[in-house]
Amino acid sequence: GQRGDNIIRIDRVISINDEFPVFSRFYLNADRFAGILHKPLAELDGANLKAVLGREFGLPVTHVAQTMRTADFPAGVCRALGRGAARRP
Repeated sequence: GQRGDNIIRIDRVISINDEFPVFSRFYLNADRFAGILHKPLAELDGANLKAVLGREFGLPVTHVAQTMRTADFPAGVCRALGRGAARRP
């Protein structure tokens, strides 16, 4: 993940077609996108963050780097997903 004082991290749980939840972590440069911190959470819940950036900041997103992996989740992610802690057999 990103580190530093000028990074905004948005953690969300997104439902995929009401079939299963996905934990999403989205990083933004705070110098450029500080205004997103003043948006009501209800407005960001379920929103397409790329569309919000284009609409609110006049910056169309033309490239996104995404990473997907399988792993034992940290306790905070398990809580966000409403699941118990991961246990290995």
